[in-house]
Amino acid sequence: MNKPRILVLTAAGRTGMPVALQLLDEGFPVTAFTDINDMRTAMAGARRAYFCVPNEAGNLKAAAIFTVVAAEQKLEAVVAMSQWLSNPNHPSVHTREVWLADRLFELLPGTAVTFINPGFFADNEMQVLPFAAQFGLLSLPYGSGLNAPPSNEDMARVVAEILARPEGHAGKTYRPTGPKLLSPQETACLFTTLPSMSNTLSITRRMRLPSMRRRMLFAASLGERRRILRPSQDAMLPPPREPGGASPSSSRSC
Repeated sequence: MNKPRILVLTAAGRTGMPVALQLLDEGFPVTAFTDINDMRTAMAGARRAYFCVPNEAGNLKAAAIFTVVAAEQKLEAVVAMSQWLSNPNHPSVHTREVWLADRLFELLPGTAVTFINPGFFADNEMQVLPFAAQFGLLSLPYGSGLNAPPSNEDMARVVAEILARPEGHAGKTYRPTGPKLLSPQETACLFTTLPSMSNTLSITRRMRLPSMRRRMLFAASLGERRRILRPSQDAMLPPPREPGGASPSSSRSC
């Protein structure tokens, strides 16, 4: 029995590449595509598809083009990479557009659509390590919140399984996670256990992690780096201890 051709968008990406490789290992013919500007060429002959585009401007346009061509081609199954926070009222334009793109996919007639909406990727947390190595600060975007970061490979396994065997997944949403919910401070502690990072990140044992606002200011104005990273002396020092040695801070020590 011939297996259906599967289109994988952004096939050179963090989840796209392992999805394509896993499907090829199972014997599926795969169209690995990296350019969304010629969707009809990309989708020619495909019966199923993985929609995943870079986290940048143009997501909604790409979703609209994909939806039009998918309807023309009468795809039988689509897996779409969404976001945990996708919501029509989210302050981020990109996140609102992700929500709207998801609604477009739901309109595909006769297509089994499944959504993957993970939290902050483990790979994204690794991207801040050069910053941490340079400044001794681990800057993560979820404040005092918790995240169970999923790996690229685990998310790819979920996507590939659904595309290979889509029965029973239509209309469902899956949220791959890591094994444990972690705070930014706990993540910093984990990084300090790595031999190559233990000395560089030792300061994270006693500092307050910078807020997302401070991180955004840093990105917007490198010329004011010192003022932003050190808005006050106590932002880089251990919080004052109360009598008896207890710290009022909720940050945990490694």
